[in-house]
Amino acid sequence: MQHTFIPFALALSLGACTAGNGDEAILITKNVVAGDACSFSSAASEAGLLHGTINVHSPNGYRLHPQMLSRIEAREGFEDQRTILTKGAHVDITFADPALASVGGGALTKFDSLFSAPLLPNGGVTDGAFEAIPAALLDAIATAKGTASFRTELIVKATVFGEMAGDEVTSNEFQFPVTVCSDCVVNVLVDANNVALACPVMMETLNKGNACNVFQDGLVDCCTRSGALVCPAPVMLP
Repeated sequence: MQHTFIPFALALSLGACTAGNGDEAILITKNVVAGDACSFSSAASEAGLLHGTINVHSPNGYRLHPQMLSRIEAREGFEDQRTILTKGAHVDITFADPALASVGGGALTKFDSLFSAPLLPNGGVTDGAFEAIPAALLDAIATAKGTASFRTELIVKATVFGEMAGDEVTSNEFQFPVTVCSDCVVNVLVDANNVALACPVMMETLNKGNACNVFQDGLVDCCTRSGALVCPAPVMLP
């Protein structure tokens, strides 16, 4: 069986909370690797992803899963008052390719992406999830690049924000690189004549892709049904 890639058309005091001087209430430590069934444990031992990848034709945007560490301290019995209620992330996307600088306009490259997760004080750790690259921006990039095979780099800059006892708190700015590509992640299964296999396929082992979005951060094997790709490919055992 041949496989080929086919381009797919706080250390803060108990007083006021400040930010921007290295004393942010929240420290983003990593982009967490998703577990089976898109599961997360909010454990410091979870693996982190160093670089993201997403196929430009993904129907969903790129999901980022920040692991957040509280830098707030609380005396025993006052933990509830010092718990941070995260609300989302301020996102700012820049392009490594200057030719794409105007793609999508400001609304698709500078926005707030919302999520909610409590972050306990005294070194508490929790995982979040938000859309860091909108699907509409992927569509705009695909249109700008046309049908040619390509890979291009985006830099996602994210600052998580939330509230603690009525005061706004923020995180450090977390920068994360993501490759947007037409010829990666999606792996179309083909026969000996390099023709895409129809679904279902008779194989025992397949790459099932990322549990949160099969079109990002991994490899997914696909087949075709009525001219459309099906990812991951359904299996019919011999």
